[in-house]
Amino acid sequence: MNVMLRYKADSLDDMLTLYNDLQNRCRADRITFNILLDTSLKQGNSSETMMILSQMKRANIDPDIVTYGTWMNHYFRTGDLKSALDLLDEMQRADIKPTPRVLNSLVNTASSKMASLDHLDRLIDLIRPFEDKLDVKAYNSLMGGLARHGRSAQVQGIYDKVFTDNNLQPDIATFTHLILAYINDDLLEDAMEIYYALREHHKKCRDNPKRKAKVFVQLDATFYSILISSLSSFKENEKRVSQRLVAALKLFNDMRPLQIQPSTHIYTAMLHACGQNRDEYVLEHVYQLIKVDLYLDPDIGIYNALMDAYNRIGDGRTVLDIWQQLVSSAPPNVAVDQASVSIVLDSCGHNGYMHRAPSIWNWLKRTGFELNTNNYNSYIECLCRIPGRVGWDRALRLMKEDMRTSGDEISDKPLIEEKTFNTLISFAKKKQFEESEIKQLEAWKEQCIK
Repeated sequence: MNVMLRYKADSLDDMLTLYNDLQNRCRADRITFNILLDTSLKQGNSSETMMILSQMKRANIDPDIVTYGTWMNHYFRTGDLKSALDLLDEMQRADIKPTPRVLNSLVNTASSKMASLDHLDRLIDLIRPFEDKLDVKAYNSLMGGLARHGRSAQVQGIYDKVFTDNNLQPDIATFTHLILAYINDDLLEDAMEIYYALREHHKKCRDNPKRKAKVFVQLDATFYSILISSLSSFKENEKRVSQRLVAALKLFNDMRPLQIQPSTHIYTAMLHACGQNRDEYVLEHVYQLIKVDLYLDPDIGIYNALMDAYNRIGDGRTVLDIWQQLVSSAPPNVAVDQASVSIVLDSCGHNGYMHRAPSIWNWLKRTGFELNTNNYNSYIECLCRIPGRVGWDRALRLMKEDMRTSGDEISDKPLIEEKTFNTLISFAKKKQFEESEIKQLEAWKEQCIK
């Protein structure tokens, strides 16, 4: 019967029909119910799954490691971390030891980006009796999950216990998570100390390949990309922001001497950091490296990051130069996108080049570029920044003629957002328009934005 049921595994209905036909002539065993359970879970049929479990209970058949493994695989597929941890807890109470495969899969799943600290803390408690069954990949995943939350002490503890005392061999992912934990815990000096030691180890192994090293870890672009991206995400006070940017620049400058090619993602992260920190010196340094990098084919993401960074430091002239380069002499595989348009229009408005915005807008309309609501919002704000009310009136007319309200579902025009109205109302107040005009605009906003 079990062989015949497996043959029907593609269709749960056919399998259950066969099972019902045969159960009066052949008594089901634990393997039978495991087969039925596996198929019902894979096909996502919760009602049939509960029915199978109910029949299994009535048959006085207790679940075994295969049953629990089947359930665990289901939770891995659905990303239900809480239920997976509950199931491991239940297995321990039933005195059923999980297999190394189940344990390693659980740790890899529970340490994903969606895992909360509560999940991770509970996971550490539950796997403590089985630590010797975990492999390097599972420990790396656990360290990565803790590193994202800045749990440097716990990550260091796992490293010392597992990769020093137990003699497991760490790899580049191990050290990436170790350094990342200190960065996210705002312990930059400790993070850089580990990095410098790792860099020197890399140089020695590279320069003397015959040298026997207990642990050979080779730095790569992924290693630098993860750390530089973390350092370029600013949440601290201004002093620490500057220190993080300096640390990111040190890592960035080390790549070429180590013969590691920076990726477009790394360049973009550095440009983002320069813009966020408004560091003109580092920004210019990175821009020059982009110009001379023979192995880099800049994409529109890098050009957008460049324009955004120069916009943030107040250099509207360079933003316009880059824009002109994009629309006139960019490589065939690089074309301006809607993000490019919003950046250049925002720069015109904030950096005193409002007179250039209409020519850019007219060129976009003439070439048939598909403008979105964000583009309209950027241009409307730019027009509103023109002294007097000429630009403001032009912005209002543009909104009325070229955009649609939420009630107009037929038109393919960009949608008027609350932000669009708020921009016009805010500048009307700054320009001290008549109160009646402002109230009229606010009433129209209430009517259109529901």
